[in-house]
Amino acid sequence: MSAGIKPAIIDPVGFIRANTRLLPVPLVPEISLHVADEAVPLWSKTEEELGEAGLPPPFWAFAWAGGQALARFVLDHREHVAGRAVLDLASGSGLVAIAAMKAGANSVIGYDIDGFARAAIAINADDNGVVVEARGMICSARPLHPMRRRSSPVIFSTNAIRRNVPTRFCPGTPHAASPC
Repeated sequence: MSAGIKPAIIDPVGFIRANTRLLPVPLVPEISLHVADEAVPLWSKTEEELGEAGLPPPFWAFAWAGGQALARFVLDHREHVAGRAVLDLASGSGLVAIAAMKAGANSVIGYDIDGFARAAIAINADDNGVVVEARGMICSARPLHPMRRRSSPVIFSTNAIRRNVPTRFCPGTPHAASPC
């Protein structure tokens, strides 16, 4: 391989399917996700196959406790999302986005900066019989048209909140000031 050229996992969907198992989510058993048995081996395999060290953990390969709690809340309190367009920021596996669709949302966009997360969102949504649009760039030329209405819920993962993403959501746009 030439210097400076990084190998790529040509088929992220195949990589995810080969390294995870489709299992029901403990607190949300009506949803199943492709999850890894352990983080470190999957993390190492991803770094090895991409030829990179220091990659972020594979957040997309686990049903984190905060996501499970939020998905359970969304399913148990459908009135917050039913009939609305929903944005799930730092979507990871797509668990909360899937829950929103199952709870009656008109549409859901699952944003995540990780390309594997976007592939996982698509696979998991399909395996749960819902459609979730996976996007990676928030501040792009592609409009957030369903999110421009103040009545549309925006869901932030616990990871996004920890990193202060809501206040950096799209600096200089009306979305930055929109309430969740």
